[in-house]
Amino acid sequence: MKRDWEPSKERSRWEPDPLTKASEAFPDYYEAYYHVGVVETRLGHKNEARRAFQRAIDLSGGRYAWAEFGFGYLLYLEEKPEEAVTIIAGGWKRTRVHPLVI
Repeated sequence: MKRDWEPSKERSRWEPDPLTKASEAFPDYYEAYYHVGVVETRLGHKNEARRAFQRAIDLSGGRYAWAEFGFGYLLYLEEKPEEAVTIIAGGWKRTRVHPLVI
């Protein structure tokens, strides 16, 4: 049974979602790309999520650790734990967020 709050695996290609609109309207807004990556990850669209997280990392000049955490999580889901740890550790060095808060 699907609950109302669960993301749907189906996506309308006719109308972009608000985060995609935001990232298109403000192409340098790296936080929007991070959130697009989160949504794409939840929907199981790993390639799109990877592109969004990488775009957030690139736009932020590597200063937005959350995008690195998201990218690392994707690597973990792809059963690449060593790569995941490397990416996440890089983000961890740039933030003071406690890992249990993530």
